[in-house]
Amino acid sequence: MTAPGGIPDEAFALSSAALWAVASALFTIEGRTLSPAVMNAVKSMGAALVFALVLLVSPVGPLGRPAGSLFPAGAVSLVLVLSGLIGIALGDTCYFESLARIGVRRSLMVGLLAPVFTAVAAAIAGQPLPGIPGFAGISLTLGGILLVVRVAPVRGDTTVPRHHGVGAWGFGVMAALCQAIGIVMTKDAIGRSGVLPASLLRLLAGGLGILVFELLRGRGAGLPAAVVRGFARPRLVLAALLGTVVAFYLFQVAVMLGSPPVTAALCATSPILVAPIAARWLGERMPWTAALGTLLAVGGVVLVALD
Repeated sequence: MTAPGGIPDEAFALSSAALWAVASALFTIEGRTLSPAVMNAVKSMGAALVFALVLLVSPVGPLGRPAGSLFPAGAVSLVLVLSGLIGIALGDTCYFESLARIGVRRSLMVGLLAPVFTAVAAAIAGQPLPGIPGFAGISLTLGGILLVVRVAPVRGDTTVPRHHGVGAWGFGVMAALCQAIGIVMTKDAIGRSGVLPASLLRLLAGGLGILVFELLRGRGAGLPAAVVRGFARPRLVLAALLGTVVAFYLFQVAVMLGSPPVTAALCATSPILVAPIAARWLGERMPWTAALGTLLAVGGVVLVALD
């Protein structure tokens, strides 16, 4: 499906993946000195503030401000709030925790489960699934990503895991599952509410949910002050703007226009797109297996686009 300007949904998903690749590299650096909850709260609340300001001044339209009430009816808003709690508050925190516990490459490998979970969840929810070329493209894309993320870095490796237990890997699995549930839950709700209101509600719910989760874990007392200090870190703010404002908006548009499994697969190309950044910033080489994986992923994206 295409946006009002004639842009296909695949372009929104791939653009989101590209920006998230850059933001992920910045989040990885910041995560060396910040907890997952603080990073998630800074990116969620900061992005929510930006979306609130944009919502007030944007023109009326499906990708901008709604013609009537700024926020949808109760049931739709409830779905968006729940999806924000699951996909952002719980899912993103689990993802950042996974980065710290099992490393970037292992987290990305576990994240390949997200398109699979999304396809299953979409089928359960009765949403349309892609055809045979689309599923072939998804498989090819995931296979290419797997080849890339399995490549071991030569030097500057900051992804060595600190924990090896089943529970440590569980954070990555939980993050992928939460992402899948969030995508499927918001598919219809975004179409009824508009992209900007849906994004704002999800981020607000996610930011407040993080505070509640931390309070329940007995760690919430110092979170507000830590979040305020986080806003004084330019690299973290830049990561939030790229990954949680622009990339998140593009992701929401892709979810609204496209098939959930296809959107999840295209957004999973971030590991491919981050490879040059990792080579430049972290000193990681790209052997022939990574190059082959990149070609396979590109071929998969072509099949998805042609479906």
